Amino acid sequence: MGKELEDLFAAVGSFGPYQKWMVGFVLIPVSFIIAYVNHSLVFQLYVPEYWCHVPGRTKTSLSLDQWKNLTIPRENGEFSSCHHYQITWENESDDNFTVSNETVACSQGWEHDRYEFLETVATLNNWLCDKEKYSSYMMSMSTIGNAVGTLVIPVLADKYIGRRVAFYIAIGLQAMFTAAVVWAPTFEFHLAFRFLAGLGYQCNYQMPFMTVMEFVSVNKRTLVVFLSSVGWIMGFCCSSLVSWILPDWRYQALACCVPMILSFMYIFCLPESPRWLMAQGKSEECVDVFIMIAQKNRRPPPERAELERKIELIMDLDPVEHSLLKIIRHPKLCMRALLLFITGCCVYIVQGVVNSSITIYSNYYLDSVLISLADLPGCHLGCLLVHYFGRRFTFILTSLFGLAFCATSLIVFQDKWKCLLVMALIKLSFSMSIYALLVYSTEIFPTTVRSTGFAWISVCGFTAVTASSYIINSNLGTSFPYWIMLALSGVSFLATLFLPETIGLPLPQNFQEAEDINVGRPLTSWIHMWNYFEYFSTPDPFDVSPQYRQELEVFDGRSDRRKSDAQC
Repeated sequence: MGKELEDLFAAVGSFGPYQKWMVGFVLIPVSFIIAYVNHSLVFQLYVPEYWCHVPGRTKTSLSLDQWKNLTIPRENGEFSSCHHYQITWENESDDNFTVSNETVACSQGWEHDRYEFLETVATLNNWLCDKEKYSSYMMSMSTIGNAVGTLVIPVLADKYIGRRVAFYIAIGLQAMFTAAVVWAPTFEFHLAFRFLAGLGYQCNYQMPFMTVMEFVSVNKRTLVVFLSSVGWIMGFCCSSLVSWILPDWRYQALACCVPMILSFMYIFCLPESPRWLMAQGKSEECVDVFIMIAQKNRRPPPERAELERKIELIMDLDPVEHSLLKIIRHPKLCMRALLLFITGCCVYIVQGVVNSSITIYSNYYLDSVLISLADLPGCHLGCLLVHYFGRRFTFILTSLFGLAFCATSLIVFQDKWKCLLVMALIKLSFSMSIYALLVYSTEIFPTTVRSTGFAWISVCGFTAVTASSYIINSNLGTSFPYWIMLALSGVSFLATLFLPETIGLPLPQNFQEAEDINVGRPLTSWIHMWNYFEYFSTPDPFDVSPQYRQELEVFDGRSDRRKSDAQC
């Protein structure tokens, strides 16, 4: 079915003006918006340095620093956040006072450094000292909502409502409750709204990403993932800039709602995936989409009756299966999914530890921008490697490099600048691994559960990354995080050895096609752009439409030799 579908897409144009429009005006902007919105949460829930407010400084000529040195005790070399020295005023009308060595808990509120953060959720609500963990609880609740939404909404998308409706549900949930949290009266309401807003996270990016990937030709998938990643990185950088311009968390939250609300304008131009429509047996809607694609790509639209006949024939080839649990019936596919879940956990935890360990400047916003921009080289190199040298080779190579650099970090972690360089190399390696993981996520799973499979990998990744803060703050020794990174990179490397190569193959439409995706492609062979036709998964690699064959030949880059071979 996958091959026959590629024939239909090739006939109407699989990377014409319409697909380019979808990438440039749908996928990249949505990637930017979702990254911007979700990274902004880090700044809203940040807890800056704070200390007790000790009234009376205005009656003296002391500066803020002098007043802090006089009234705030030090704990482990740092100013105490929750205690101050007892001050006795001789007369309320003058500046005569005495400071005792007795410390008392904060009773008049707190002050904080306003150089970077004017107000965060914690400072505005006085969730400090014994309530400081409230911000962590809200981040955790957002992550839980994220996990629940990412597990539930894609299942609904695959089985019932489709990618398009699921996107608007996800974006609506996040926009509505991101705005509601600004006026949340209590901590309990904050938790509830964070959970509900988190339901839409990941799904509001995943749905258009899946749709576009199902629209484009085989030789453009890596480019689409790269452009989506660039939009994601730019969204991260923009969130740092906007949060610096609007240092009050309430304005940051409201600013996040604007692009999400504007995303509803896509309702007039974003179609449903024809692959999903075909999997649902909705042949008439599928025909409408194919005709629309042909018109937008300035191709002569196919005859409706003939197109309906072809689609009906394709749908009759195999029964539709929608449940991810049915993957158990297909042991090879089940094993690949498990390997992708494990690899996703390992890669994201290492990336989280690296991001949390890198501090270049003392400015939180600038560090965030630089860490985000550091992913660009990895995405670019990952795109080139995946496109030319294959998905499996890239995964194995980058995991091997990550393993080597993690081992090196155990030797140099006590030298700040050497450690910073090694951590940058680890980040580069695993950025390329994440890129390969994104490509794999769309090419391993069949259409009927592609969103669900991608969602499970995402849940494994971003749930696992929450462990990075506990690894860094484990108090098990300064070398402990580096040992963990080494162990995880080793597991990731071993898992990648058993993944199949999917370069040049059509997207599987059903479970059996996904199960047989490595037929004729032994794990002992290095399959890349210049030899993948020798390992095609069908007995006759030329048993495709002329348009799709031309796309494959362009992808392979050796059309002349192949044409002569075909003539022989």
